Amino acid sequence: MALKEKRLLIVTACNSQVHRINHQSAYDRNEIILSFADHVIIGYCKPGGNIDRQISGKTNITFLHNSNYLPTEPTLMERAADSDVITYRTSTKGGELFLDIKQDLSGQEYLKITQSKHQGNKGFHRETIFINKDEILQFKQELDRAIEYWGLNPIKQKQTLSFKREEYGNAYLPWEKSADDYLLRLYAEGKTINELTEIFERNDGAIRSRLQKLGIKLR
Repeated sequence: MALKEKRLLIVTACNSQVHRINHQSAYDRNEIILSFADHVIIGYCKPGGNIDRQISGKTNITFLHNSNYLPTEPTLMERAADSDVITYRTSTKGGELFLDIKQDLSGQEYLKITQSKHQGNKGFHRETIFINKDEILQFKQELDRAIEYWGLNPIKQKQTLSFKREEYGNAYLPWEKSADDYLLRLYAEGKTINELTEIFERNDGAIRSRLQKLGIKLR
């Protein structure tokens, strides 16, 4: 009947044979189906778990409330969506990033992260992950590792610079011509690197590097 009415009829099964054939989880298949459907009717299951999260916030969902559903006499009930607690949105080079703290029907809160990327004339491609509240600190630790690996933590860099300037007042500041001349004269007079660090308020490496840049062969 669905085919006669030019609608799409999809029958899925969640067993090991299906997983071995298409190498996709039920969650992945549901995501694909939901992204293309104009209207979704969900039956023969109890709301909860991943399917509960996948349909959260969607307005085109109808749930078959009666488990003894008969095709000739359907009993339909509109399913309430999970409620939004806090929603954040930020623009990226490729599209948008949404972070939603949501609450499911049982009162449990979770984080929903959606990345929406431009696909030229084809519209958008969306990827979504869900993180339970008790997993969020572990997730943050892994993010911090990636940020640390790429050196993308401006707060830590600022703290490092502040610490250096507490120890050496001129740390990372540009050298002026008068300072260069004074440095050369003092070094020629026999001042040690350690003495020069105190005079110029710069660390050992900065003094050595500047002298070498000025053409001095260190003794």
